[in-house]
Amino acid sequence: MTTRPLTQWHRLFAGLLEELLTPVNITVQTEVPLLSSPPLGDILLLRRQGEQWTEAQRARLADGLRDTQATHVLLEFKYTQSINLIAFRQAISNDHLYRQSQKLPDEAIATFLISARQPRKAMLKEFHYTATKTPGVYRSRNPLLSGILLLSLNELADTPHNAFIKIFATQEQAKERAFTILQEEYQSHQLSDPIAYYLSGLLRYWSLERGIEMSTIELTPEKIKTLGREWLEFTLKVLPPDEILSYYSLEDRLAGLRPEDRLAGLRPEDRLAGLSAEEIEAYLRKLKQQKKEKNGQGELPDAATK
Repeated sequence: MTTRPLTQWHRLFAGLLEELLTPVNITVQTEVPLLSSPPLGDILLLRRQGEQWTEAQRARLADGLRDTQATHVLLEFKYTQSINLIAFRQAISNDHLYRQSQKLPDEAIATFLISARQPRKAMLKEFHYTATKTPGVYRSRNPLLSGILLLSLNELADTPHNAFIKIFATQEQAKERAFTILQEEYQSHQLSDPIAYYLSGLLRYWSLERGIEMSTIELTPEKIKTLGREWLEFTLKVLPPDEILSYYSLEDRLAGLRPEDRLAGLRPEDRLAGLSAEEIEAYLRKLKQQKKEKNGQGELPDAATK
Protein backbone atom coordinates (compact mmCIF):
# COMPACT_ATOMS: atom_id res chain seq x y z
CA MET A 1 0.00 0.00 0.00
CA THR A 2 1.39 3.38 -1.04
CA THR A 3 1.70 5.88 1.77
CA ARG A 4 0.37 9.31 0.96
CA PRO A 5 3.02 12.01 1.45
CA LEU A 6 2.33 14.44 4.26
CA THR A 7 1.31 17.80 2.81
CA GLN A 8 3.52 20.61 4.05
CA TRP A 9 0.77 23.21 4.27
CA HIS A 10 3.02 25.93 5.62
CA ARG A 11 5.12 25.60 2.43
CA LEU A 12 2.04 26.00 0.21
CA PHE A 13 0.91 28.96 2.31
CA ALA A 14 4.39 30.47 1.97
CA GLY A 15 4.41 29.86 -1.79
CA LEU A 16 1.22 31.86 -2.25
CA LEU A 17 2.56 34.74 -0.13
CA GLU A 18 5.77 34.79 -2.19
CA GLU A 19 3.80 35.06 -5.45
CA LEU A 20 1.51 37.66 -3.93
CA LEU A 21 3.81 39.94 -1.97
CA THR A 22 7.18 39.88 -3.74
CA PRO A 23 5.86 42.02 -6.67
CA VAL A 24 4.87 44.76 -4.18
CA ASN A 25 8.31 44.78 -2.51
CA ILE A 26 7.56 42.73 0.59
CA THR A 27 10.29 40.19 1.33
CA VAL A 28 8.91 36.73 2.19
CA GLN A 29 11.42 34.52 3.97
CA THR A 30 10.44 30.86 4.40
CA GLU A 31 13.34 29.66 6.54
CA VAL A 32 13.71 32.06 9.42
CA PRO A 33 16.81 31.82 11.66
CA LEU A 34 15.72 32.09 15.28
CA LEU A 35 19.25 32.12 16.68
CA SER A 36 22.67 33.12 15.39
CA SER A 37 22.98 29.48 14.26
CA PRO A 38 20.41 26.77 13.39
CA PRO A 39 17.75 25.57 14.04
CA LEU A 40 15.45 27.31 11.56
CA GLY A 41 11.90 28.03 12.62
CA ASP A 42 8.94 26.53 10.81
CA ILE A 43 7.55 30.04 10.33
CA LEU A 44 7.35 32.80 7.71
CA LEU A 45 8.79 36.27 7.85
CA LEU A 46 7.41 39.32 6.07
CA ARG A 47 9.92 42.16 6.00
CA ARG A 48 8.96 45.69 5.02
CA GLN A 49 11.23 48.47 3.86
CA GLY A 50 10.06 51.94 4.84
CA GLU A 51 8.02 53.38 7.67
CA GLN A 52 4.61 52.10 6.62
CA TRP A 53 2.84 49.78 4.20
CA THR A 54 2.09 51.23 0.77
CA GLU A 55 -1.43 51.07 -0.63
CA ALA A 56 -0.30 48.37 -3.08
CA GLN A 57 1.02 46.30 -0.16
CA ARG A 58 -2.06 46.82 2.00
CA ALA A 59 -4.21 45.60 -0.89
CA ARG A 60 -2.56 42.19 -0.53
CA LEU A 61 -2.29 41.95 3.24
CA ALA A 62 -5.06 40.51 5.40
CA ASP A 63 -6.67 42.34 8.31
CA GLY A 64 -4.36 42.46 11.29
CA LEU A 65 -1.26 42.17 9.12
CA ARG A 66 -2.05 45.34 7.19
CA ASP A 67 -2.64 47.22 10.44
CA THR A 68 0.64 46.50 12.20
CA GLN A 69 3.40 49.09 12.21
CA ALA A 70 6.13 46.45 12.69
CA THR A 71 8.77 46.09 9.99
CA HIS A 72 9.37 42.39 10.75
CA VAL A 73 6.23 40.22 10.84
CA LEU A 74 6.47 36.59 11.95
CA LEU A 75 3.69 34.25 10.78
CA GLU A 76 3.04 30.81 12.21
CA PHE A 77 0.41 28.99 10.16
CA LYS A 78 -1.68 26.12 11.52
CA TYR A 79 -3.72 24.28 8.90
CA THR A 80 -4.55 20.85 10.32
CA GLN A 81 -3.57 21.49 13.94
CA SER A 82 -5.90 23.06 16.48
CA ILE A 83 -4.79 26.12 18.40
CA ASN A 84 -3.80 24.91 21.86
CA LEU A 85 -1.19 25.32 24.59
CA ILE A 86 1.55 23.80 22.41
CA ALA A 87 0.82 26.24 19.59
CA PHE A 88 1.02 29.21 21.95
CA ARG A 89 4.27 27.93 23.46
CA GLN A 90 5.77 27.66 19.97
CA ALA A 91 4.61 31.16 19.05
CA ILE A 92 6.03 32.69 22.25
CA SER A 93 9.32 30.81 21.79
CA ASN A 94 9.68 31.87 18.15
CA ASP A 95 8.87 35.46 19.00
CA HIS A 96 11.40 35.53 21.85
CA LEU A 97 14.22 33.82 19.91
CA TYR A 98 13.77 36.04 16.86
CA ARG A 99 13.85 39.18 18.98
CA GLN A 100 17.05 38.00 20.63
CA SER A 101 18.76 37.18 17.34
CA GLN A 102 17.77 40.40 15.54
CA LYS A 103 18.36 42.85 18.40
CA LEU A 104 15.52 45.06 17.20
CA PRO A 105 13.26 47.27 19.34
CA ASP A 106 10.02 45.64 20.49
CA GLU A 107 7.82 47.71 18.19
CA ALA A 108 9.76 46.53 15.11
CA ILE A 109 8.56 42.92 15.45
CA ALA A 110 5.02 41.47 15.44
CA THR A 111 4.02 37.81 15.64
CA PHE A 112 0.79 36.31 14.30
CA LEU A 113 -0.66 32.86 14.86
CA ILE A 114 -2.85 32.06 11.85
CA SER A 115 -5.46 29.34 12.26
CA ALA A 116 -7.26 27.66 9.37
CA ARG A 117 -9.59 26.00 11.89
CA GLN A 118 -12.19 27.82 13.93
CA PRO A 119 -10.71 28.54 17.40
CA ARG A 120 -12.69 26.91 20.20
CA LYS A 121 -14.51 29.28 22.56
CA ALA A 122 -13.12 27.42 25.58
CA MET A 123 -9.57 27.89 24.29
CA LEU A 124 -10.11 31.60 23.67
CA LYS A 125 -11.42 32.02 27.19
CA GLU A 126 -8.61 29.98 28.75
CA PHE A 127 -5.90 32.11 27.15
CA HIS A 128 -7.82 35.39 27.53
CA TYR A 129 -8.24 36.05 23.80
CA THR A 130 -11.08 38.39 22.87
CA ALA A 131 -12.31 39.57 19.50
CA THR A 132 -11.15 42.96 18.30
CA LYS A 133 -13.33 45.30 16.26
CA THR A 134 -11.90 43.60 13.16
CA PRO A 135 -13.63 40.25 12.41
CA GLY A 136 -11.28 37.29 12.71
CA VAL A 137 -8.58 39.18 14.66
CA TYR A 138 -8.11 38.29 18.35
CA ARG A 139 -5.86 39.78 21.00
CA SER A 140 -5.02 38.38 24.44
CA ARG A 141 -5.08 40.19 27.78
CA ASN A 142 -2.55 37.68 29.11
CA PRO A 143 0.79 39.55 29.44
CA LEU A 144 2.74 36.60 27.98
CA LEU A 145 0.48 36.46 24.91
CA SER A 146 -0.31 40.14 24.45
CA GLY A 147 2.18 40.36 21.57
CA ILE A 148 0.83 37.28 19.78
CA LEU A 149 -2.19 38.15 17.64
CA LEU A 150 -4.50 35.35 16.53
CA LEU A 151 -6.08 35.35 13.05
CA SER A 152 -9.06 33.05 12.41
CA LEU A 153 -9.30 32.56 8.64
CA ASN A 154 -12.92 31.39 8.72
CA GLU A 155 -13.98 34.64 10.37
CA LEU A 156 -12.10 37.21 8.28
CA ALA A 157 -14.31 39.61 6.36
CA ASP A 158 -15.10 38.77 2.73
CA THR A 159 -12.83 41.34 1.08
CA PRO A 160 -10.19 40.96 -1.67
CA HIS A 161 -7.28 41.68 0.69
CA ASN A 162 -8.45 38.89 3.03
CA ALA A 163 -9.39 36.41 0.30
CA PHE A 164 -5.77 35.57 -0.55
CA ILE A 165 -5.23 33.75 2.74
CA LYS A 166 -8.89 32.98 3.46
CA ILE A 167 -8.79 30.33 0.73
CA PHE A 168 -6.92 28.22 3.34
CA ALA A 169 -9.93 28.36 5.68
CA THR A 170 -11.34 24.95 6.62
CA GLN A 171 -15.01 25.91 6.31
CA GLU A 172 -16.12 25.22 2.75
CA GLN A 173 -18.41 28.26 2.52
CA ALA A 174 -15.63 30.61 3.65
CA LYS A 175 -13.21 29.04 1.18
CA GLU A 176 -15.71 29.23 -1.70
CA ARG A 177 -16.50 32.91 -1.01
CA ALA A 178 -12.79 33.70 -1.03
CA PHE A 179 -12.25 31.94 -4.37
CA THR A 180 -15.26 33.75 -5.87
CA ILE A 181 -13.80 37.11 -4.84
CA LEU A 182 -10.39 36.24 -6.31
CA GLN A 183 -11.97 35.04 -9.55
CA GLU A 184 -13.63 38.45 -9.89
CA GLU A 185 -10.29 40.12 -9.18
CA TYR A 186 -8.62 38.10 -11.95
CA GLN A 187 -11.37 38.84 -14.45
CA SER A 188 -10.93 42.56 -13.75
CA HIS A 189 -7.16 42.16 -14.40
CA GLN A 190 -6.18 42.84 -10.78
CA LEU A 191 -4.16 39.60 -10.51
CA SER A 192 -1.19 38.38 -12.53
CA ASP A 193 -1.15 35.03 -14.32
CA PRO A 194 1.36 33.40 -11.90
CA ILE A 195 -0.94 34.18 -8.96
CA ALA A 196 -3.91 32.85 -10.95
CA TYR A 197 -2.00 29.63 -11.68
CA TYR A 198 -1.25 29.16 -8.00
CA LEU A 199 -4.84 29.78 -6.94
CA SER A 200 -6.15 27.48 -9.66
CA GLY A 201 -3.70 24.77 -8.57
CA LEU A 202 -4.89 24.96 -4.98
CA LEU A 203 -8.52 24.83 -6.08
CA ARG A 204 -7.79 21.84 -8.31
CA TYR A 205 -5.95 20.05 -5.51
CA TRP A 206 -8.74 20.57 -3.00
CA SER A 207 -11.30 19.27 -5.51
CA LEU A 208 -9.26 16.07 -5.92
CA GLU A 209 -7.91 15.81 -2.38
CA ARG A 210 -9.78 12.59 -1.61
CA GLY A 211 -9.21 11.09 -5.04
CA ILE A 212 -6.70 8.46 -6.14
CA GLU A 213 -5.12 10.89 -8.60
CA MET A 214 -3.59 13.01 -5.83
CA SER A 215 -2.88 10.25 -3.32
CA THR A 216 0.82 9.83 -4.07
CA ILE A 217 1.77 13.39 -5.05
CA GLU A 218 4.09 15.28 -2.72
CA LEU A 219 2.94 18.84 -3.14
CA THR A 220 5.31 21.77 -3.45
CA PRO A 221 4.56 25.38 -4.46
CA GLU A 222 6.07 24.64 -7.89
CA LYS A 223 3.80 21.63 -8.42
CA ILE A 224 0.76 23.59 -7.31
CA LYS A 225 1.53 26.32 -9.86
CA THR A 226 2.10 23.74 -12.62
CA LEU A 227 -1.14 21.97 -11.75
CA GLY A 228 -3.01 25.28 -11.93
CA ARG A 229 -1.51 26.26 -15.27
CA GLU A 230 -2.32 22.88 -16.81
CA TRP A 231 -5.89 23.07 -15.54
CA LEU A 232 -6.44 26.61 -16.86
CA GLU A 233 -4.98 25.69 -20.26
CA PHE A 234 -7.22 22.60 -20.43
CA THR A 235 -10.25 24.72 -19.51
CA LEU A 236 -9.49 27.24 -22.27
CA LYS A 237 -9.20 24.43 -24.83
CA VAL A 238 -12.59 22.87 -24.05
CA LEU A 239 -14.61 26.07 -23.59
CA PRO A 240 -16.30 27.51 -26.71
CA PRO A 241 -14.86 30.89 -27.83
CA ASP A 242 -18.13 32.71 -27.13
CA GLU A 243 -18.09 31.57 -23.51
CA ILE A 244 -14.46 32.63 -23.05
CA LEU A 245 -15.17 36.06 -24.56
CA SER A 246 -18.17 36.51 -22.25
CA TYR A 247 -15.72 36.98 -19.37
CA TYR A 248 -14.25 40.08 -21.04
CA SER A 249 -15.81 43.48 -21.62
CA LEU A 250 -16.11 44.86 -25.15
CA GLU A 251 -13.27 47.29 -24.43
CA ASP A 252 -11.00 44.43 -23.36
CA ARG A 253 -11.82 42.46 -26.53
CA LEU A 254 -11.04 45.41 -28.80
CA ALA A 255 -7.93 46.60 -26.96
CA GLY A 256 -4.91 46.85 -29.28
CA LEU A 257 -6.91 46.62 -32.51
CA ARG A 258 -6.79 49.36 -35.16
CA PRO A 259 -10.14 51.01 -35.95
CA GLU A 260 -10.29 49.29 -39.35
CA ASP A 261 -9.58 45.92 -37.75
CA ARG A 262 -12.38 46.41 -35.25
CA LEU A 263 -14.87 46.81 -38.12
CA ALA A 264 -13.50 43.99 -40.29
CA GLY A 265 -16.16 41.46 -41.30
CA LEU A 266 -19.12 43.64 -40.33
CA ARG A 267 -21.91 44.42 -42.79
CA PRO A 268 -22.23 48.10 -43.82
CA GLU A 269 -25.42 48.51 -41.81
CA ASP A 270 -23.70 47.03 -38.73
CA ARG A 271 -20.79 49.45 -39.09
CA LEU A 272 -23.22 52.38 -39.11
CA ALA A 273 -25.39 51.08 -36.29
CA GLY A 274 -25.75 53.64 -33.51
CA LEU A 275 -25.03 56.66 -35.73
CA SER A 276 -27.75 59.21 -36.41
CA ALA A 277 -28.68 60.28 -39.96
CA GLU A 278 -27.08 63.67 -39.33
CA GLU A 279 -23.80 62.04 -38.24
CA ILE A 280 -23.75 59.81 -41.32
CA GLU A 281 -24.44 62.76 -43.66
CA ALA A 282 -21.73 64.85 -41.98
CA TYR A 283 -19.22 62.01 -42.39
CA LEU A 284 -20.12 61.63 -46.10
CA ARG A 285 -19.62 65.34 -46.69
CA LYS A 286 -16.22 65.09 -44.99
CA LEU A 287 -15.21 62.17 -47.22
CA LYS A 288 -16.30 64.04 -50.39
CA GLN A 289 -14.34 67.11 -49.34
CA GLN A 290 -11.22 65.02 -48.63
CA LYS A 291 -11.54 63.34 -52.05
CA LYS A 292 -11.99 66.69 -53.82
CA GLU A 293 -8.90 68.16 -52.10
CA LYS A 294 -6.86 65.10 -52.95
CA ASN A 295 -7.80 65.23 -56.62
CA GLY A 296 -7.13 68.98 -56.81
CA GLN A 297 -3.62 68.69 -55.32
CA GLY A 298 -2.48 65.34 -56.66
CA GLU A 299 -3.45 65.59 -60.35
CA LEU A 300 -2.19 68.29 -62.82
CA PRO A 301 -4.00 69.35 -66.01
CA ASP A 302 -2.58 67.93 -69.29
CA ALA A 303 -1.45 71.40 -70.45
CA ALA A 304 0.77 71.87 -67.45
CA THR A 305 2.64 68.66 -68.16
CA LYS A 306 3.59 69.60 -71.72
